[in-house]
Amino acid sequence: MLVQRARNEQEGRLLVEVLEQAGIDAFLRQAPGYAYDGLESVWMGSELYGIYVLEHAAADAERLVKEYLEAPPARGVAGGSPPAES
Repeated sequence: MLVQRARNEQEGRLLVEVLEQAGIDAFLRQAPGYAYDGLESVWMGSELYGIYVLEHAAADAERLVKEYLEAPPARGVAGGSPPAES
């Protein structure tokens, strides 16, 4: 069951890893591609990857993904604030 779409493969792999670390089997699937110099993003939007889980795990997976995406970036992590200097 589809629980989330991702903008790119890296984001999709990260979300699959988050779910797997929580004990939820998940996999990433790319939408059928159109190998025409990026036209797939015009036809399908920017979310070409889907994260799928088994139906019985969908509610937990959706909750975990939502929590992860809404969490503020951790300090010292890419995209977050740099660590405080001593």
